[in-house]
Amino acid sequence: MAITRKPQRRKVNRQAGDRRVVRVETKDHLGNPRHITADLLDSSEVGLGISLRAPLEPGSSIVVRTNLDPKRANVPCRVLVNWCEEKPDGTFQAGLEFV
Repeated sequence: MAITRKPQRRKVNRQAGDRRVVRVETKDHLGNPRHITADLLDSSEVGLGISLRAPLEPGSSIVVRTNLDPKRANVPCRVLVNWCEEKPDGTFQAGLEFV
């Protein structure tokens, strides 16, 4: 069986993640803050790719904290969830765009 790859639609290059952790701040169904730890898969000037154990709602606006920029480590950053899909192992991968 041949593997077919979709054409690359990104306009900027991504950098592979280097085992950094991303803290995702969402709200539960009652509106209370909920914090999820995720692994950074890749990053670019416009967004992040992460792997996590809980799904994110595409189209939602959330806050993430990471140390991509050493000068601004752990500063909250608002992102838009562009997509989120479940993998066969039960984890989720999501594409986040900086707002």
